[in-house]
Amino acid sequence: MFLFYYSTASAFADYLTDRGYWTDVKNAERNFGWNQYSDNKNFAYGQFSDDRSYNYQLERDKIADEQWQKSFDEGVRQYKESLALSKKKIIDDSGDDGVFDYKVDPIKVGGIENTLNQIIKGGASESEIAFAIGEQYRMGNITKGEYDNLMETYVRPKGSSGGRYAY
Repeated sequence: MFLFYYSTASAFADYLTDRGYWTDVKNAERNFGWNQYSDNKNFAYGQFSDDRSYNYQLERDKIADEQWQKSFDEGVRQYKESLALSKKKIIDDSGDDGVFDYKVDPIKVGGIENTLNQIIKGGASESEIAFAIGEQYRMGNITKGEYDNLMETYVRPKGSSGGRYAY
């Protein structure tokens, strides 16, 4: 009987060992399947999350670009409006017919008489002096009255009504 008990116990122990082995195998297969499923699920979720973040960032960048473009366009519009107002003010202040000469001539600033005196001291002929006065008149730096006075003072003899240097 003892022998039977031992053999039964041994068989039972073998059964438990075999059962444990097969249970371990089944658990390993199930765990492998579960792990593979979890890994795939986590990878897919990570991919979805990355795509969602990327698409969100694209939309945010698009909105930021549109806002920047609107701001830039508004700045350009304001600049053009300011420039137009400045030009209008310059034209209004000039008292002209709307044509404004932006050129600044040193003769106009320093005085044409000073310049003519320097030319005369340099030994300029009457024709060179007349040419200088005529150029200033053509450029619009002096009026017709100033031109006539300068020509009379520096070129034409007193009492003459014109001459070869009259422009």
